[in-house]
Amino acid sequence: MLKRLPLAAVFAAMLCAGCSSPAPSDKLPEMTFNHLPPIQLKVANVQIENKSPANTNPANAAMQFPVPPDQALTRWAQDRLKATGSSGTARFTILQSDATAKDLPVDTGVTGLFKKEISDQYDSHIEAELTVIDGNGREVGTVSAKSNHQATVREDASLIDRHKVMYDMVEKMMADFNAEMEAGIRRNLSSSLQSLVF
Repeated sequence: MLKRLPLAAVFAAMLCAGCSSPAPSDKLPEMTFNHLPPIQLKVANVQIENKSPANTNPANAAMQFPVPPDQALTRWAQDRLKATGSSGTARFTILQSDATAKDLPVDTGVTGLFKKEISDQYDSHIEAELTVIDGNGREVGTVSAKSNHQATVREDASLIDRHKVMYDMVEKMMADFNAEMEAGIRRNLSSSLQSLVF
């Protein structure tokens, strides 16, 4: 009977592989949001804070992702939120950013030798809010957005394949987050925008 390596061992192999050769994630494009128009806010500066709770879950896999969810959120804020005013602050706060991995049951018997099954599942959740404060320290308004995504891989997936699944998962999650945040900004922070066109 063949024994299946636990997911933790797969992650260890991924880390070791990066020590001696280029990481599979090097083949993936940089995740940016420069292709989207800037959201011009009537503030003097934009602050980015990460208040996501530390993930102590043994299944935590965020750092194995080619683009960890919190880094994707930070890059979104850097690329999209632009200060175009003379006073006030826009504060972008990451409230939740996690990714976990778990083993799924597979056939370890003789019949399992003749088929390839879905063996691992990744789950990720992100949430962030944008608060605008005027020059007098008064809160103008707050909007928030969140997104969840899940992906699976087959037991024969290579390290590059796994990284591609993780990358695509974060990219889709950020697309949902972006749409929700844009809608909230137009709806609740229109007075703080230089233009409603973005």
